[in-house]
Amino acid sequence: MTTKHKIEFIIAVVVIVAAVALYIVLGVAEKRAEETVVTGAVTAQTQIKSVPAEAVPPPTAVSASVLARIFVERFGSHSSEADYQNILDVLPLVTASYAGELNDLMTRKINNLIYSGVSTYVVNALVISESKTEATVKVLTRRVEAVGAVSETATREQTAVVSLEKNGEDWLVSGLVWE
Repeated sequence: MTTKHKIEFIIAVVVIVAAVALYIVLGVAEKRAEETVVTGAVTAQTQIKSVPAEAVPPPTAVSASVLARIFVERFGSHSSEADYQNILDVLPLVTASYAGELNDLMTRKINNLIYSGVSTYVVNALVISESKTEATVKVLTRRVEAVGAVSETATREQTAVVSLEKNGEDWLVSGLVWE
């Protein structure tokens, strides 16, 4: 082997080792982020279990809170390549009047020339008010937005206030305002 071939071989090995190390580091960082989310959920569940029975909200409050969490996470996660799939996913969870508003949103043209997407993760939900027919839930989210490339992301926290109405025994979302 000539010196030139040895140098090329060494450079190739270094590049491969660097690529593998980068892959491992990024995989570990992603796994830690997932563990953080899971750990936060476990902590929240543990706190709920340690609350005295008289402080636990009635079942309707839990149902309103759970529906608000599901709705915000699904509705708030979207992509320029998904053709409003996020809205189609939540239509069964909303009132007829709010479904009309969401259908109007789907008439807007999406710019598919540049990729954009948002992944929304619920951090916490708090029932602000509730009656037998209406509820309001404040939902704290962490939103990861990518524009141009999936690898170029920005993360921010955002709060959504979700209005719900009782329809028989079930809660339905009647509105959402991002703060």
